[in-house]
Amino acid sequence: MVEYSRDNALHLNVEKTQILHLMNPQTIGTLGLLGVEIDRNGAFGTHHANVLNELRRRTGAIRRLASVLPRGKLLNEIARALVIGKLNVCAWVTRRSQGYQDQSRRELGAGDNAAVQVILNDLARTLNGVRRSDRIRASDLLDRCGLPTVNEVVTSQSAMAAWKVSNDPTFPLAELLVGHDERTRGAALNLKKASTSRSVAAKNMADAWSSSPDLRDAQTLVEARQHAKILGRRARGADS
Repeated sequence: MVEYSRDNALHLNVEKTQILHLMNPQTIGTLGLLGVEIDRNGAFGTHHANVLNELRRRTGAIRRLASVLPRGKLLNEIARALVIGKLNVCAWVTRRSQGYQDQSRRELGAGDNAAVQVILNDLARTLNGVRRSDRIRASDLLDRCGLPTVNEVVTSQSAMAAWKVSNDPTFPLAELLVGHDERTRGAALNLKKASTSRSVAAKNMADAWSSSPDLRDAQTLVEARQHAKILGRRARGADS
């Protein structure tokens, strides 16, 4: 650039000149957004793999802690904070509610929750001081230490999001749920449907909203949380 300016009788102010490097941009495999890794095709396969590895690592840390800490409320709370806290990150956006999954959802990266549930079951065994060979039902172990199932987490989060969408038009994801035609029974019951079949979050919200009359009738956030928790407990058995 300096030689070109000199040869063409141009004055180049080096201090103010910005150099543009022209080259092929580096290909980005995933996009990180609010703690979620989105693949190039809009799916969540990479995110699920990362979460699974992180849950295994944290469960291993709890197992080591169990060798030096007494089993009880303290260890249970540490486990909830480390393991369930990680699972809670946008679970309803990336994972499909159990019982509603179909092949198209899996192709979109809705994920199979079974692998995560196995980790939670092993965590419950650690917290209760039992082994797989003891042949105790995983649901009983989860109840003893107060751990939720994957489906319980997804369903509860979906229910709360659906209530916020239906009661606050300014909610960021409000366009994902739409009402039924006014001439239909669905409109009379205040049911909602997903605005697109390609959104895991939209399908989760529609399923949760349509399956709970109490959630639809909730007038306050506190009431909505109570009914979302109840709905999650009802969905708990789908993981067992």
